[in-house]
Amino acid sequence: MWSNERWTALAWWKIPMAVFFFAVIASAAWAESDSPEVETTDAEIDAEHDRDRHRHHHHGDYEEIIVTGSATNRSRFDLLQGSSILTGEELDRRIEPTIGETLAYEPGVSSTFFGRAASRPVIRGLGGSRVRTMVDGIVSFDASSESPDHAVAAEPLTLHRVEVIRGPATLLYGSSAVGGVVNMITERIPQSVPDRGYDFGAMAYWGSNADDRAGRGSIDLGTGSFAFHADGFARAADDYEIPGHAESKQLRTLEAASGGVHESSSGKVRNSDLDSHGASVGASYLAEAWSLGASGTFFDTNYGIPGGHAHEAGEEEAHGDANIDLEQVRVDVRAELNRDLLIFDRSELTWSWGDYEHKELVGGVVGTRFENDGWEGRLEFGQRSWKALDGAMGLQVTRNTFDAIGEEAFVPRSTTYNVGVFAVEEFDLGDWGCEGWLLEIGGRYEHQGIDARGVSNYSGDTFSTSGGVRWAFAEGWHVGLLGYRNQRHPVATELYSYGPHLAIGAFQTGDAGLDAETALGTEFSIRRQGDRVSVGVNVYYTAYDDFIFLVPTGAEMDGLPVFGYGQRDAEFYGIEGELHITLWEQGGHSLGVRTVVDAVRGRFRSGGDLPRMPPVTVKSGLGLQSPYFDFGIDVRWAAEQNEIASFELPTDSYLLLSLDLDVRPFKDHPEISFFARARNLTDEQARVSTSFLKDVAPLPGRDFRLGAQVAF
Repeated sequence: MWSNERWTALAWWKIPMAVFFFAVIASAAWAESDSPEVETTDAEIDAEHDRDRHRHHHHGDYEEIIVTGSATNRSRFDLLQGSSILTGEELDRRIEPTIGETLAYEPGVSSTFFGRAASRPVIRGLGGSRVRTMVDGIVSFDASSESPDHAVAAEPLTLHRVEVIRGPATLLYGSSAVGGVVNMITERIPQSVPDRGYDFGAMAYWGSNADDRAGRGSIDLGTGSFAFHADGFARAADDYEIPGHAESKQLRTLEAASGGVHESSSGKVRNSDLDSHGASVGASYLAEAWSLGASGTFFDTNYGIPGGHAHEAGEEEAHGDANIDLEQVRVDVRAELNRDLLIFDRSELTWSWGDYEHKELVGGVVGTRFENDGWEGRLEFGQRSWKALDGAMGLQVTRNTFDAIGEEAFVPRSTTYNVGVFAVEEFDLGDWGCEGWLLEIGGRYEHQGIDARGVSNYSGDTFSTSGGVRWAFAEGWHVGLLGYRNQRHPVATELYSYGPHLAIGAFQTGDAGLDAETALGTEFSIRRQGDRVSVGVNVYYTAYDDFIFLVPTGAEMDGLPVFGYGQRDAEFYGIEGELHITLWEQGGHSLGVRTVVDAVRGRFRSGGDLPRMPPVTVKSGLGLQSPYFDFGIDVRWAAEQNEIASFELPTDSYLLLSLDLDVRPFKDHPEISFFARARNLTDEQARVSTSFLKDVAPLPGRDFRLGAQVAF
């Protein structure tokens, strides 16, 4: 039974949730009311393509097929777990320098915001090694899960589509996906031959806040069964501007009370500049029953680490600012066979190799070098549908070597091996007289070994399983219930850390005796997909045995507080809601609204809150579309976060206002467009409670962007 304290904790969800559900009920009743028939004109038929282009933003995207979280390529509507898709013009509108901030308006997603260059997604309060970031279904081969100041080795400008699975995706992707998955999908390996033999696209924009300059370009060529792709990007920005002080009032008050003397900067976040560029090439042979393709990618970025990276007062001023110089080379191969093979009708092999290195420089001198080299392969088989049975099974193998060399080498060189086998099956119970019912079950066995220099090695086995049922009880409606048991192996950082980790301002120690953590949970969902109204609600609860976390020990080493990894039982519970309404649509014009509400609580089962949890958030947007222009208004409200760990400070609430205008001035060339965007229009000071830097580096202030794009 839940204690009175837990029910009381839900009180700060009541107001936004009550408003959300009132809107759902009222809009559903309005949508189902009788409306006069309107004769479809030729102009409306001609405008159908334009309306389809905007359906993701205003009608909801539940009908879109999602390839990341479903072994049988089902739509978002059919998934039991929460999911999101960003693609097309909506992705272009949301683009930020990092994937974490690009996804900031999606339900259940926050970020580790470590300045404008390093921001990793946090899903339902979980991040780091519990959220798997992938590029085209394979791990991103970087060091972003090891430390929040390490950037994800991917540029949102070059992405074709982003898919997010909120909650465990362990069965398909392994124990590193116990909290969720972010799959960044590119077109580096072509999947089709352009109809005209070529496709070309380009975009460029300038932002006022940090003199942000960014651009991308791509070209696809093809003839017969051969297809070729090339793309590139460049981005540069100065230190970003903020309203008021870089340090929060809570931190300034604490420093004053302790008798400390500290000058808080204002107006800008020092050392938050970035300079990035990259390119990729790919080619495919696309036969009728099979295909084979490969690509190569180069990614390079150099960015400042804001908030101070030195652990003694005055050290940064004496020796210079700290920067990260990051490079990655990546090779991807994909082969697909679309013909019967035993009981399978589809076979797919993906294999990727990555060579990653970043150097941390202080005053231009290399202090620490991090390397992560490895490869991953997936072999997946899709079963032939047989009566009521459908599904997939596969094998995943990963090997990577991680090393830290230099002053901040807080982890020893280690090589991690991981082998997993999985199967996911679906049963349509309609054949047994249960019309509208679908049963899903699956399991994954995984073995992981870690060979680390100078310490005891790790070897362990995990087994994860899930089962769920979905009931389509009416046209366009369904409810679902999912139960799961997932296990996660500890990673090398949690086992073997020992040394100063300046990004988090601590001396970090691991525990080689850590066990795999086990999660038992359930998720309930209800969804409606309609022409004018779409709505979805997910409620979830997960209990962790032996949850691995970083906690202060009370000791001090090298002038830093000692934080050590330990294990305690914990629990997460929350709710997410999405509402999409088309208010008006006629003759190629439409007016729509989207609202997202989410809340999550993370606690130790013995009492006390987990650190850096996201607050209750409400994200809402109103958009007007026409054949010649699109206009949108978005707001993002985050409540105060005062449910905090003992060593944290509270985080104030904030409200961010954004405007978007896209113009297509040429009737015969809609592929040419110009855009203007305003971010944080009211110049609000906003701090992200899930960030280690929340008290020294707020989100950017007011920003105006101007740009253009073309695609033909």
